[in-house]
Amino acid sequence: MNQIVVLGGSAAVIALMLLIAALLGFWQTARIDAVALERLLADAEPDARIAESAIADDGRVALARLSDARVLIAKAMGDRIALRTYPSPAVTLRLRDRRLRAAFADLGFPTLNMKLSDPPRWLVDWAASGGEKP
Repeated sequence: MNQIVVLGGSAAVIALMLLIAALLGFWQTARIDAVALERLLADAEPDARIAESAIADDGRVALARLSDARVLIAKAMGDRIALRTYPSPAVTLRLRDRRLRAAFADLGFPTLNMKLSDPPRWLVDWAASGGEKP
């Protein structure tokens, strides 16, 4: 009987902690859209401009070709969005069944997986070229 009371008390404390975390906003997640992507790039690199972009259907990942031929990667990580730029030869793309997989020469950033209901033409062409250029 004593173990049931301890187990019940522990479960109640855990439920209370989860409720407090929810009220404090610990489950907020960032979403990427075109406006947010432009704003984040302007904050990080004021001189850079987005030529074309693709945003995953769930809004958690984006890939963009910049006007200077670099590639911008944006990934929502919790309530923040991480940005990385790469020279285009450092990015390898594969597009199959409307799923894009981008691998990077830099091992510090994980492989990017995106689901795109309607992949833009520039991205389809780039993936088909074997990653020659965006």
